[in-house]
Amino acid sequence: MQMLSAWAAGVSMINQPAMELDWFLTTLLRLGRPRAAGPVRSVRGPLPDWLADAIERFSSPAHLPNGVSGLAALAGRSPEHLNRVVRRCTGMTAGQLVNELRMEYAARELRMTCRPILDIAADVGLSNVGYFYASFRRHFGLPPRRYRMREQKMMA
Repeated sequence: MQMLSAWAAGVSMINQPAMELDWFLTTLLRLGRPRAAGPVRSVRGPLPDWLADAIERFSSPAHLPNGVSGLAALAGRSPEHLNRVVRRCTGMTAGQLVNELRMEYAARELRMTCRPILDIAADVGLSNVGYFYASFRRHFGLPPRRYRMREQKMMA
């Protein structure tokens, strides 16, 4: 609550850049949403707490390149156990879940920043840019550059 109050005080100042206000509102919405309500939806009740915590921590550029083994390490479970629980709870394999989290992070970065697409691909652990483009297109129906142009145009 103290951090939220400090953010609100900083953002309430006149002449704040629009991106600063967008960041504040996005953070505020994220705090109010139920856990694991983003790309990871459970098909059989809530996700186990250990999995929801691991997914939340994994969804940052520090962990995304580590793949399934990194998610398993954050969860404190073996990759095999992680895969069984993820499949039972979400209907996806752990690999599909990791790719989902990677693409959601990439889409967020493309919408909210002007960072080079190569840097975003590296953040998610996909150094093969062709593979990143193909994965992104498969997930969102557009290549990253066109997705960015469309999304940033809607925000303007």
